[in-house]
This record gives sequence, structure tokens and C-alpha cells, in this order.
Amino acid sequence: MPGITVERATGPTSGVPAVPVAIESLTTAERRVALYVSDMPGQRRYRSSEEYAGWVRQGVALLGVEELRRRAACLRGYEVLTTAGLASAEVRERHAVRYPKAGRLEWAARVAANLSTVFGLDADAAARTGSTATDGRCACGGTGLIACPPLPEGPDHLICPVHDHRSALAADSRRLAGAKLVTA
Repeated sequence: MPGITVERATGPTSGVPAVPVAIESLTTAERRVALYVSDMPGQRRYRSSEEYAGWVRQGVALLGVEELRRRAACLRGYEVLTTAGLASAEVRERHAVRYPKAGRLEWAARVAANLSTVFGLDADAAARTGSTATDGRCACGGTGLIACPPLPEGPDHLICPVHDHRSALAADSRRLAGAKLVTA
């Protein structure tokens, strides 16, 4: 009777070739998105850093660098808007559609963080680390300032944690002269 051989899958298995990308050139959020879309197994057991790096490369091959960066910026934007309690229903819905498996996203975050201790970040990746964007309508409408209801001692506007408010302040400096601003 022939024996049954069981082999453990190592690295990407979908047939999508991994691209030769330097792991150091990706931010932690970019690695997280790449791992989420890859064939990385969901079981939480030990794998080598090189195996995880292979799944990151596979995710880069599946999405392409530009789309990977856009999705990572939108993921970060969702997280900061949610933390501040400012995520619109549209942003929350798009996030839920893009990342329906919350446990997998959390596991990808842990693996990506661990890979950062092994591979580090190069200067370009470090400069992009805080990049944020929204996938849907933001409470500020892209201006960087969120109007508050009039309160006697409250702020007139909140500063959006995603969009740059400096251009809005410069363009509207006369109207906002003396306005009270708080960061979200």
C-alpha cells in the first residue's frame, strides 16, 4: 500500500509569481495589504521571515506597486478617521468590502510589524509611513477642516487627521482669522 506524503506549503502557492521587490522599500501598511491579498495561510503558526517575505512579494505582484500604495494609504486613512470618530459610512463600507476578513487583516498587521523588525524600512518607505488617503467621502470634503456646530467655548473647526489643512487655512485665512481649531 503506497504511503501518503503530506507537504507543507512554503511561500506563495497560487501560481502568481512573486516580484523581486526589496521588503525594506515597503512601509508596514504596504506589507500589511500585500500579506492580506496574498496566499499567506491564516493559521497562526511559526513561519520563517523569508516565507512571509515571499507572500509580501506575491501581494505586490497581485496588486502592483501603485495600487498597493493607494490601498495602504486608504487603510491608514480609515484607521485614523475611525480612531477620531470621523469615518463616514461610505469609508466604513468600502473598508468592509475591501477587507471582509477582519481576523486576517489583524494577522497581516502582526506579521507586517514583525517583518519591520527583521527587514526595517529604507528612507523612502520611512517617508511614506504616515501617508493617508480616503476611499470615499471624508467629513472635511478634502479641505482639511471639519466644521463644528457653533458652541460658546468650542472650536469652530476640527483639523482633519487625513487631509492637509494648511492650504485651506491659507486660502480662507480672512474668514478663519481668530477661529479656534483643535486637532481630532
